[in-house]
Amino acid sequence: MFTVEQFGRIARIVAKANPEAPAQLGALRRRLSDLLMNVGMIDDGTIKGKEFHKLADKEFIDHAEYARRFRKIATSGNPLKPTLYIDNMMAELRFALRPPRKPDDPIIVPSYRAHLADSLAQHSVADIQSAARHLAIYHQSQVSRGPRAERALDTVLDELADIFAIITGYTKHRHCLSLSERSLFGKFCRAVLEPHCKVSESSFSALSGRWERIKEHASRPAERVRRAPKRVLRPSKKQ
Repeated sequence: MFTVEQFGRIARIVAKANPEAPAQLGALRRRLSDLLMNVGMIDDGTIKGKEFHKLADKEFIDHAEYARRFRKIATSGNPLKPTLYIDNMMAELRFALRPPRKPDDPIIVPSYRAHLADSLAQHSVADIQSAARHLAIYHQSQVSRGPRAERALDTVLDELADIFAIITGYTKHRHCLSLSERSLFGKFCRAVLEPHCKVSESSFSALSGRWERIKEHASRPAERVRRAPKRVLRPSKKQ
């Protein structure tokens, strides 16, 4: 996913922001690769990955709701609580947790929820939470806000802020980070995205503008859901 030279550049930026960060570089590399795979920027080429995306790309999915629920599962002490799941969410989670399938392995069709829950219960809470976090990222990248590539970049940039804040010990909210040519966060984002994006999308000016729009959108107060007025059925006129 990253060459030695590419990840070396990322590592130097992170070490400059936090001298103790090199101890976490292995985990950082895995998380960055997972993030880019989850939004479809890179392809791991595995059968498991193809099965997962085929299942997750069904039509009429409320991706925003799926993302919200998977984020909740990722932080829940009881991630298999039935009320956290709707539709095919358990099946998606099972696909995400399955080891890579060999070409001669039988294709397993997702079964009833009880069977899925028993299968998922064989995994640790940490593994389930980790898989749920990846699925939340994937579904968030599918939420309709412009073209697919634009949505993916918004999701990746927001997640990169969270990753950068954690590994560097940044104590403020991630949206307080500054993204510019001089900032370490800006250099970090560019180092991660430049090998996988168009030049026009990974420039400092493009990333900075996108980051400001993300922060502006996040700062808006949530709108209250208004109940639709009741419709009065009028008797049809007699012919």
